[in-house]
Amino acid sequence: MRTELSMGVILFALLCGYLPFDNANVTQLYQQILKGDYTFPSHLSEGSKSLISMLLVRDPAKRATMEQVRNHPWLNVGYAKPPEIAALAVAAE
Repeated sequence: MRTELSMGVILFALLCGYLPFDNANVTQLYQQILKGDYTFPSHLSEGSKSLISMLLVRDPAKRATMEQVRNHPWLNVGYAKPPEIAALAVAAE
């Protein structure tokens, strides 16, 4: 199961303080999600907007892969290279 869309929603919420898709009317909320209708607040950096935009894509075939996320410049500011997958697994234990 691919979870990149969920990661995009969580990242958006963490950086913005609210959800990208929100409506009291469930039908309108569903339509908003299907259209990918969300707006970034002005305080977000271009890099963070770029990453979120790659994740909040309805079509899974067009959505960023975990490899693309891991290599995204915004996540790697201050690092010589992206972390190795094995190193991430060890750190999680």
